[in-house]
Amino acid sequence: MLSKELRSLKRKVIELAQEAVFYVVLVITVIQLIFPQVVLAEQRIKVILSGDQYIIKNVIDDPDWNYSIRLPDIKERAPRQSVKITVTAYTSQIAQTDNSPCITASGLDVCQRNAEDIIATNYRYLPFGTLVRFPDLFGDKIFQVHDRMNKRYQQHADVWMKDYEMAIKFGRKQTKMEIYF
Repeated sequence: MLSKELRSLKRKVIELAQEAVFYVVLVITVIQLIFPQVVLAEQRIKVILSGDQYIIKNVIDDPDWNYSIRLPDIKERAPRQSVKITVTAYTSQIAQTDNSPCITASGLDVCQRNAEDIIATNYRYLPFGTLVRFPDLFGDKIFQVHDRMNKRYQQHADVWMKDYEMAIKFGRKQTKMEIYF
């Protein structure tokens, strides 16, 4: 009789232990999902040959390290397409845009970004992020497509500008647009 009770008690203890392990693993998993561990960034190191030994030295501690080393610049590439297009300028005014004047169709906030390198166009529905140039007007300056124009405008691009007076002064120009995908 006692051994039967002991076996029953032993079975209950094992079940409780299994249940406790399950809940501990569950709690740890939830904590890991909510508070992920910070991963250490890879440190820059320098391997130095000293006699017949290699010494690994942290670059941050090395006064001889050349911090101006950068990846090489890409060579000039040819545009995928060049087209004649009408170029005008626009600003973030409700009269020239919709009810969210600073937000482009791609979701970019041009007022916060404050860089005059954004265009709106419907030309062949170039994807957002497409790089274009207007070499006759802006030289080597690169623009990105981040906005759309009204469907009635074809073969047309609108350059975003901060200043309304500058946009008016820019006017309407026929020029070549180089398209880089």
